[in-house]
Amino acid sequence: MVGFAVFELIFHLLLKTMKKRGECYTTQFFYLNLQTLIFIEQ
Repeated sequence: MVGFAVFELIFHLLLKTMKKRGECYTTQFFYLNLQTLIFIEQ
């Protein structure tokens, strides 16, 4: 679960950066892939 917390932290930082650039669609796509990776690892 520690790895999941790190992933969440990195994602939130990326989300803030991408929102400033107006790349919300890219962020949503990335988040879906990230959730899939976490699901596979468990």
